[in-house]
Amino acid sequence: MTADAPDLDDGKRSTRVPRPKRHEVRQRVIDGAFEAFAERGFTGASVDFICSKAGLSRGAFYSNFRDKDELFIALYDQQAGFLTSRIRRAAITLTQSDSPLITLAALVGEPDRDERRWDIINKEFVIHALRNSPARFKLNDRRTHLIRDIAAVLENVFETLGRPVPSDIDEYARVAIAIYEGNATQRGLDPERTAKHSLLARFLPTILQHG
Repeated sequence: MTADAPDLDDGKRSTRVPRPKRHEVRQRVIDGAFEAFAERGFTGASVDFICSKAGLSRGAFYSNFRDKDELFIALYDQQAGFLTSRIRRAAITLTQSDSPLITLAALVGEPDRDERRWDIINKEFVIHALRNSPARFKLNDRRTHLIRDIAAVLENVFETLGRPVPSDIDEYARVAIAIYEGNATQRGLDPERTAKHSLLARFLPTILQHG
């Protein structure tokens, strides 16, 4: 006699853990890269180390990104999206304040939990891009998109305040980004002083006021 086949309906049926979807794997690689770059730097973080932080294999990495440069650009786009959303949320308060531009700059300039780590990662890649033409081309392309997005938000700010939109609004966006990045660096170098004297809160309203 042959043994009876196991009863699959007896409550002992094996359960399979569903495989993560492609976009979920991609996001895990990006999140792992943030941690890896923050810990060892862009150059020092190997693909294997990034994968260990993400809890994934090298195959998962290369099925989503050609190399670390492409991965950084995805991380840059994510952080740029966070910044743009942050400015949009702050802009909503414009009509609720007696000093709208000062309020806007103060809200945008509030310290972010990962701001210092991202500032370091970003500057390391800038140095890499200055020595590598393909990386510089990719980074400039993404920065152009960020400038465009910030310019659109600033255009809305001027319109909300009932003021004419400057013809060179993109230049205002470039200045705003430069102040934001510089402020993040100085906050990392001298956090006690810059907590009380934010460059963004001090100078961005003046620049926008004279638009």
